[in-house]
Amino acid sequence: MPPRERRRLRRRRQCAINKAAQEREAFMLRWTLIFLVVALIAALLGFGKLAGDAPEIARILFFIFIVLTLVGLLFSLLIGRKPPLPPAL
Repeated sequence: MPPRERRRLRRRRQCAINKAAQEREAFMLRWTLIFLVVALIAALLGFGKLAGDAPEIARILFFIFIVLTLVGLLFSLLIGRKPPLPPAL
């Protein structure tokens, strides 16, 4: 293989590696931000005056999410499309 072709393939491979690394970094950054928001909410509920109301809030949110899950399932059955798969780790 000529040296020019070898350099071109090496650059292409390096670009693919860099792109994969950027996707992993974005994935980790997204999870970092999610955990930050969860920690802030937990601190707000735990350190504030809402600590006593946290079980009731959790119960209400649980039923809201159950209803939203059932509505989403019903719509997916009616439309006939499958939900998108989560990204592979």
